[in-house]
Amino acid sequence: MDDEPPRLYTTDMKHRRSAADRPDTGHLATLHALVETILPHLDVPGRQQLVRRTAERIERAPAAIRADLLRALAVLDSRPGALLVTGRLQRFSRQARPRRHGSFDRWSRSAI
Repeated sequence: MDDEPPRLYTTDMKHRRSAADRPDTGHLATLHALVETILPHLDVPGRQQLVRRTAERIERAPAAIRADLLRALAVLDSRPGALLVTGRLQRFSRQARPRRHGSFDRWSRSAI
């Protein structure tokens, strides 16, 4: 039983995560937009499963890594963060798929 993976939601207070430690709906929308952009040929159930699994992995990550990942998702889906990253003053998750693809194409050619 020692090989059993940690459960995400447990009643044991020692292992319980606060809501701030879990991806919220904004983080999930950003994850979904990233998955849809990076893996456009993945079907909808596959995207949903990948977003769910990624969110679960974020929850199990060490606190510092989890905080960094959640912060990165929040910045990407903020208007100022999206402006810096995509050049558009619109949240990443609300941008149309072709615009998100264009951003990734530009990133792939960027020297930064």
